[in-house]
Amino acid sequence: MTITRKDRGELLYLPDIMERTRMPEGTIRSRYHSGTMPCLWKLGRRLVAWERDLEEWLEAQRAATTKIRASKAEDRKVAE
Repeated sequence: MTITRKDRGELLYLPDIMERTRMPEGTIRSRYHSGTMPCLWKLGRRLVAWERDLEEWLEAQRAATTKIRASKAEDRKVAE
């Protein structure tokens, strides 16, 4: 059974989240418990995320990584 909402997309369960993030289960659970992956929430005993929330989180991670890489590249140029 697929659960969807117009504004959030499909409800993703842990196997789907693992596939989309390419992270192992332990890492995802650890990030949930530490609060570093706020798009996740519990539905009964299952860890779930709305598709759009997960995509937004992934995009934020990509943007942060790109900023860090650009900053390091600038630091190298200045040092030379």
